[in-house]
Amino acid sequence: AYVSVVLRPPLAPAQLAPLSLALALGAARSLEPLGLDVALKWPNDLECAGRKLGGLLLEMAAEADRTEWVIAGCGVNVAAPGFPGSAWVREAAPDAPVADVAAALLDGVAAAYRAFVEGGFSAFQEAYEARASLTGREVAVRDAAGGLRAEGVARGVADDGALLLER
Repeated sequence: AYVSVVLRPPLAPAQLAPLSLALALGAARSLEPLGLDVALKWPNDLECAGRKLGGLLLEMAAEADRTEWVIAGCGVNVAAPGFPGSAWVREAAPDAPVADVAAALLDGVAAAYRAFVEGGFSAFQEAYEARASLTGREVAVRDAAGGLRAEGVARGVADDGALLLER
């Protein structure tokens, strides 16, 4: 299931860095009623039993002090794995209609968005960390071109959504 929503946050772009983490948590919570135990791989991947279930991507148009819009796209494997070794919803909920999964995702993302606008990432940080799959693991952070930026042991997320590494 793929869903995209247009958001118009009344926040400056600098305040939106952890929005993708908050929306990923909302998506994870929305899949629980289907019997899925969803973990979060920083920054915005959804996992089940250590396998990728889906993820979120954000695109934004903004000026220095004003956000025009954010498009949040969310994709979740429903009926079959997208790649070898990935997870899918119908492992836990064999009869789950794609439309119901999409509706649940939209509800979860909408609830997370409202809470983020009202309280920022602090309202999510503890719950995000409780689902974080990288905590305690050795990780390498790379830039878009694949160059190594940092490596160390993941220790959680900061209040701005940044990955905390012990180097």
